[in-house]
Amino acid sequence: MSNVLLIGASNNPSRYSNKAMARLLASGHRVIPVHPFSEIEAPEPTVHHLSLVKGKIDIAVVYVRAELLKADLVELIRIAPALVIFSPGAESVELKNKLENTGIRTKNACTLVLLSIGRFDLEEE
Repeated sequence: MSNVLLIGASNNPSRYSNKAMARLLASGHRVIPVHPFSEIEAPEPTVHHLSLVKGKIDIAVVYVRAELLKADLVELIRIAPALVIFSPGAESVELKNKLENTGIRTKNACTLVLLSIGRFDLEEE
């Protein structure tokens, strides 16, 4: 399964990032939660800044607004996931273009839907 970076993870069960984390874990993915302040209840330790991410990341799922991610875009490019998924509300044409210009694929999609239809993977559409 994939190593997934969950940017904007939450302990709040009503948040979509929390629901996505639970579904990703149940599907066998390794999930690394990212939150600047909170400790997220997950098997992997919470990463408080993208500069602290080490190792191979296959997919980064974004649950934060574009203006928040923009400040850390250089770090996301350094991490170089094969795919960045912008969740509904996190989409950004500017960030999408910058990532794709470095060879990182992107898509705007709901992780919960992708998991439900068996399309949460690195395959091209």
